[in-house]
Amino acid sequence: MSKNIRRFAMVVGVGGLFLVGAGGSWADSMENRLELLGLQESDIADQGLPENWKPVFFPKISQHTRYRIVKDGDVIAVEANADRSASGIIREIEYSVSEFPILQWSWKISSVYERGDFTKKSGDDYPARVYITFDSSGVELSWWEKLQVKSYELIYGETPPLATLSYIWANRGKVGTIVDNPYTGRVKMVLVNSGNDQAGRWVSQERNLREDFVAAFGYEPPPVSAIAIMTDGDNTQSSTTSWYGALRAVKSP
Repeated sequence: MSKNIRRFAMVVGVGGLFLVGAGGSWADSMENRLELLGLQESDIADQGLPENWKPVFFPKISQHTRYRIVKDGDVIAVEANADRSASGIIREIEYSVSEFPILQWSWKISSVYERGDFTKKSGDDYPARVYITFDSSGVELSWWEKLQVKSYELIYGETPPLATLSYIWANRGKVGTIVDNPYTGRVKMVLVNSGNDQAGRWVSQERNLREDFVAAFGYEPPPVSAIAIMTDGDNTQSSTTSWYGALRAVKSP
C-alpha cells in the first residue's frame, strides 16, 4: 500500500488500525491562492484523475466509487459515481494555514442518503465530503493513541495524521455543527450542507480553515499535509452521483 493510500485510509473511517471526498468564480489573484483542485477542459479527454491526485482504495471493500473529469453545464468537475461503494482521491500538499486560512470549493449532489447518520458508524456515508489532514508533529496523545501510533509506525514506517477536518454534506443536522467522526475523535466533521434543498445545483462554499480547526481541536492548526475528496455509500448500501468543482486555499482579504 503506497504512502498516500495509507494516510488516507486512516482518515476516512472505513476501517484499519485507526479506523480513521461549481467551479465557483472568486476574484482572487493567483499570488493570493493555491489551486488545490484545478481543472481544465482539456482534462476531460484524458479520462484520468486531476493532476497530482491519486486514487485510494480500502481493504475488504471491493466496490469502488468511480471518479472522472466531466463538463457539467459550464463547469469542469470531478464526477463521483458511488454504488454501495467506497474509495476516494487524494492530493498530498503542504502549506501554512496561517498564510492561506480560507478554503473555497464548490460541489453538487444528486441527493442525500436516507439512511445516513453522522452519529453512527453504520450511517457514516456522505454524497460529498472534503478532507483536510494536518501535520502530526507535536500533537499530544493519550496512552492508547500512543500505542496505536507506535503500532502503525512499526507496520508502515511513518507517523499517521492525527488531526483531520472533514467537511460533509449530510442528510440532516444543523449547518455549522462540528462533531466527532463515529470512528475517531481525531477526525472532526463540519456540516456545511444539510438535506436535499440544494441538491441538483452547484453550491459554493467558503470556510475559514483556521477558525474551524481551533473550534474543533482547541489549538492552532499545524500545516496542512493533504487534501482528499470522497463519495461513498458502502455503510448504508446507497448509490448517488456527485460533482466537485474548483477547490482552492486563499489568503485572508
